[in-house]
Amino acid sequence: MTLFNPLRTVIKMFVIMYDLSDMPADSQTFVRQRILYMPLGESDNHPDAQKWLRYLINLRFATSRSGRMFLHTDLRIVIFRKSDADTAMGHSNSTPHELRSFTYTPDNPKYSPRFPKSSSHHSALSSSSSSSSHSNNNNHISNSSKHEQ
Repeated sequence: MTLFNPLRTVIKMFVIMYDLSDMPADSQTFVRQRILYMPLGESDNHPDAQKWLRYLINLRFATSRSGRMFLHTDLRIVIFRKSDADTAMGHSNSTPHELRSFTYTPDNPKYSPRFPKSSSHHSALSSSSSSSSHSNNNNHISNSSKHEQ
């Protein structure tokens, strides 16, 4: 992914490695990349890792019924402006630092269904008559939207 300024000059290029080849049809997941400016030899589990965060990228992927993959809803990039601190650190006698990226995907479950399966409760609500169950149909809609989030 490449980030451009309004004059179409490249500001930053991001390489995000992921393997979603086993993603089933009609499912969704996300890939998150954190880029840290961290001391050499440190881990991303270090207590100060949040202070080292420079870029955060979140991509949502989904597959269609046929299994075709696409970016879903939005992509998010957060850029932390800490370049002054980085420059000051670079001129000090402290430990050398480097930019390192870490990519995360969900573990359990790795993929979730795009559309929740209807339960018997939802089926009963949708089969009732529309004139006598106007308020029930509104509840059905709000319950469905809770499951999709």
